[in-house]
Amino acid sequence: HRTQETMIILLFALTIYSLAEILHLSSILSLLFCGIFMSQYAYLNLSFQAREESCLIAKIFSNFAEAFIFVYLGLSWLTIKVKFISLNLIVSVVLILIISRIISVYFISFLQRLITSKTNLTNEEKIVMVFSGLIRGAISY
Repeated sequence: HRTQETMIILLFALTIYSLAEILHLSSILSLLFCGIFMSQYAYLNLSFQAREESCLIAKIFSNFAEAFIFVYLGLSWLTIKVKFISLNLIVSVVLILIISRIISVYFISFLQRLITSKTNLTNEEKIVMVFSGLIRGAISY
């Protein structure tokens, strides 16, 4: 009964979320810890088909939620009437972000090389790490 097993997993997450909302607690943290504990205990007790279905449903929900956030932020930008944002501000903030990420990635890599006397990252991988966080700007927004 793989559909029943999958529905129980979803109902547990919904129940934890609803309980946290009723008690005025952090629903995001409750879902985080619910997911951690359910991945340790409930996932291993599911049948193979239910595991596949629950992973598929989780991927569908996560992709939908991410797309919704990007669309919502993109459309909400059209309704904002801000008069103080200029091109100089945007360019300077992007440059400060890039410079700070370069410093942090290379500094942490340098510390890793000092501590372990070797680094596993090539320069190309470090550059990818520098620019990878800039793509997820909508989530940080």
